[in-house]
Amino acid sequence: MRAEAILQDVLTTSARDLLRYCEYRLGPDEAEDVLSEVLVAAWRRADDLPDNGHDARLWLFGIARNTVLNARRSGRRRSNLGHQLRRHHDGTDARAADAGLDVRDAVDRLEPDLAELIRTVHWDGFTVAEAARVLDIPSSTATSRYQRARTMLRRSLAPDGDAPGPAETEHRRDRAATPADRVPDRPRLRTVGSGQEVAPAR
Repeated sequence: MRAEAILQDVLTTSARDLLRYCEYRLGPDEAEDVLSEVLVAAWRRADDLPDNGHDARLWLFGIARNTVLNARRSGRRRSNLGHQLRRHHDGTDARAADAGLDVRDAVDRLEPDLAELIRTVHWDGFTVAEAARVLDIPSSTATSRYQRARTMLRRSLAPDGDAPGPAETEHRRDRAATPADRVPDRPRLRTVGSGQEVAPAR
């Protein structure tokens, strides 16, 4: 009975986030059906539910992840990312870290494992450590993937010309070491008896 009570509490507090999780990945037309499958699977596995509420929430999202993967493997239709992110429950969703179309496109071009980690952290609001548990990967793997994904996103989103290459960097360093306005000292001229100015002998 305690497990059922914990599960009921977690489902009540996480239902909206679970629906959004499904919508982001499958589109609004499939999200409710998939969420129903998540709930059924959770109740069937209630005996495996962690006692801690926070751990139970991560456990629940792990079930959601597997259900979404099964839905994709079944060939169910996926909506494009732009349509998924326009489906907001309320204004709080507008705070998604990758709200721009260019960022969403860049995330979509990442390797699948990297993209899903970025989505789990920035769409669903989990920490990298929590995302590792949801995705069922070691924490160290999640950390290295996250750093790699961020590096790739920075490169992908950098405006043309904003990130100088090695040759340009070396050129700038040389210019800094030798200011452009520094010119050689001009030799002073001296006047000889004929009135002609000549350079002094060195």
